[in-house]
Amino acid sequence: MNKILIIVAHPDDETLGCGGTILKLKKLNCEVEILFMTNGVSSRDKSNENDILQRKKYTEKAMDLYKIKNFRFADFPDNQMDKITFIEIVKKIEDHVFSLKPDIIFTHYANDLNIDHKLTYEATNTCIRSFKCDFISEVFSFEIPSSTEQNFNNKFSPNVYFDISRYIDKKIDIFNSYESEVEEMPHPRSSIYIRALSQFRGGESNFNNAEAFKLLFKRNK
Repeated sequence: MNKILIIVAHPDDETLGCGGTILKLKKLNCEVEILFMTNGVSSRDKSNENDILQRKKYTEKAMDLYKIKNFRFADFPDNQMDKITFIEIVKKIEDHVFSLKPDIIFTHYANDLNIDHKLTYEATNTCIRSFKCDFISEVFSFEIPSSTEQNFNNKFSPNVYFDISRYIDKKIDIFNSYESEVEEMPHPRSSIYIRALSQFRGGESNFNNAEAFKLLFKRNK
């Protein structure tokens, strides 16, 4: 049974980036743990403690739908991770990596526009160097609608696709549980766009619906 660690900046990134794949891996009886680096809402205008608690309730509902019991918040400031020393971010991720000793890691794409996404990727990449983490066999990065595709100078170029045709409806249902994050088309965080992206990635890989990833590292044991 593979152990999977998903390291994301904000609650809902796990669903946008690899929600269908999570459902697929859970069906295969993989152990899945998620580390959320921030609460995903505290940087917004007029946000307050109630908004933070509500976002965590949305997260708990999503985790219940995934049947994931092991999820944690690092509680770094939302969209302000650049105010934290880099070594502090790395050490927080290291704590989880060496506690779980995952076989596979999923995290953000290196060139997302969102600063929290970038720093989550960079800190993850720093702490999982192969001479320190010989238990890791694969590392993948994913795309986040509204952040990844908006970097026009450094486009996401996937090289791995997971068939999520059986899971796309539930992925969208889980995303909709993050009620404050759901937008209307043509916004990239709309149900229509999320389904369309899965169909586009499916068209690239001969599936009805797919999630796309960039394989960053593979080590055959």
